[in-house]
Amino acid sequence: MDPVIRGSCIYCSETLFLMSDLNGLRHLYAQTASFYESQVIPAFAPLAKDFAAWALRCAADHLQYELFDPFDSDNQNDSASSESDLLKKLNVIDLGTGTGIMARTLAARVHSVLGVDVSPAMLNVAQRFAPPNVALIQADLHTLPLQHSFAGLIVSSFGLNASTPKPALRSIANTLRKGKGMFAFQEWSVEDECSQILEDGGHAKSTYS
Repeated sequence: MDPVIRGSCIYCSETLFLMSDLNGLRHLYAQTASFYESQVIPAFAPLAKDFAAWALRCAADHLQYELFDPFDSDNQNDSASSESDLLKKLNVIDLGTGTGIMARTLAARVHSVLGVDVSPAMLNVAQRFAPPNVALIQADLHTLPLQHSFAGLIVSSFGLNASTPKPALRSIANTLRKGKGMFAFQEWSVEDECSQILEDGGHAKSTYS
């Protein structure tokens, strides 16, 4: 039986997996990782490419103190030499990397990418396609086992579905470079809650700065 996603739950083989049930998710992903890469990723790749390009434009503008509106970032500056030089020094984390489509999309333009996922099966597939500057680790994004201020950019493309927003954002903020780090994400079910937490002010400064 194919999995069916409804809101924050997944129905598969008459078993209900809450998105917050990490053991359930690992079990589900173990069954679907190869299918996901071969059947879902070809359709998802254009979205990943667009999101990666936007996140990198915003990161470069932020490093140059020119990011005033992330949704009005200039598409024409992608090939600027100053932007390219900045990005080539950037360490990026891809949260919820899955089979690695975002990580390998970003890899050509940055110094390094660390793909993080809870599923060993997904990471095993990702490893087969990973460029040399992509590393992969199994970890829970609520307690990232990384040094503070490690990353200049953290991205998540539909990787926060299994998260509890407040502790997840706290962990992300601790991992970003202080004063220069940026977090970019696109989501379904948690986007409103994450956005509200950031706008409330308590985590906004540490997460985006």
